[in-house]
Amino acid sequence: MNGIEHTIKDEIRQIFIYEVLFFLFLNFIIYFFYKNFLKADLYKKLNRIKAFLESGKDKKEIYLGDDQWILQFWRVVKAWQQENLSNISKLDKEKEILTKIISAVDSAIILLDKDFNFTVKNNNLLYLFERSKYNCIQGIKYIEIIEVIREAQLKNKDIKKEIYIQDLKKYFLITVKKLDSREEYLLSIKDMTPAREIVEVQRKFISNVSHELKTPLTNIKGYLIALKDAPDSVKENFINIIERNIDKMENIIVDFLNISKMESLNIINISQVSEEKLSTFLKESVQGIIKKKNGFLEFKFELLEKDSYLQIDFEKITMILKNLIENGFIYNHSENPKVAVNIYEMRKTYKIIVQDNGIGIEKNKIDKIFERFYRVDKARTSNVAGTGLGLSIVKEIIKNYEGEIKVLSEEGKGSTFIISIPK
Repeated sequence: MNGIEHTIKDEIRQIFIYEVLFFLFLNFIIYFFYKNFLKADLYKKLNRIKAFLESGKDKKEIYLGDDQWILQFWRVVKAWQQENLSNISKLDKEKEILTKIISAVDSAIILLDKDFNFTVKNNNLLYLFERSKYNCIQGIKYIEIIEVIREAQLKNKDIKKEIYIQDLKKYFLITVKKLDSREEYLLSIKDMTPAREIVEVQRKFISNVSHELKTPLTNIKGYLIALKDAPDSVKENFINIIERNIDKMENIIVDFLNISKMESLNIINISQVSEEKLSTFLKESVQGIIKKKNGFLEFKFELLEKDSYLQIDFEKITMILKNLIENGFIYNHSENPKVAVNIYEMRKTYKIIVQDNGIGIEKNKIDKIFERFYRVDKARTSNVAGTGLGLSIVKEIIKNYEGEIKVLSEEGKGSTFIISIPK
């Protein structure tokens, strides 16, 4: 009996061993098949998916076989990729717009990291920076700007300060803002010099206006008071003086209005103007000063075609010539004051020459005559009704016209103004 049990146990043991060996062999076969066929096929399909994603294409079909799970996985990945491509496209567009906005701003815009290295910087005010440096401490040339950045860092708050850089003789508005979420700093630098200059020009303009108007008003008031008790023999002289001061005030106001018009209206309106219309209008406009000075005004036209028209902005050209003609008579001590206006038509330009036999201009003062309120010393001491604004108006109009003006003058022998304007 014991022998039979022993035999049965041995057979069971053998069967168990065979089954274990069989399953081991079967697992080996399955592993071998998986590694060499299933796994390789899976890798191949995954590599196809990877290649598709790396290509960045949003529309492309690839063969993945009939495995439903990998097909489902592929659909999810493809949808995810399309969404990402759409988001990337939006970000690229937003980045392009932001770059254009930053470039269009007239300030230097700089993003600094926590170590004050340049992260983003537009191309404005490049003269403030060293090109090869990437840290703002070494990359910004002027200590005045660096001190504002350091102040923002030490105080750990936003700073907005206007500074003056002596080496450049310019004013700058520096703004430093800390971006707490990213430990970065946004730095902007704006050149405030033009704005400062405009304010200074306005201040001087108002001061000069007040002074120019105050002088004739004081004279008028004084002579009116004196006129009440003055003897008949001097009343006419007082009245003449009052009239001259009234004329001066009128000229100042007209010139102020002309300057205001020129600065607010830069459009050139070209029209056909005949020689007769231009000369007649100017003669009528300056008739008073011609009669008063017993002067002579002549015109000469040389156009490319006979009886043709001038293609000019009538209002602006007459304003230029009226100022130059009036100056030619006002600043003239000759017994026979004379102003000659010559207009020549070139192929692309008109050349206008206005010549007088007046007091002339010293060579070292020719460059100053186009400044507002400037008058040569002899004109200041003489009792004339000039405002010192006429030539500044002339220069402004010619500048808007994209033309040029030159002055030839000799003291005591008159002046010649040569103007070139495009057709």
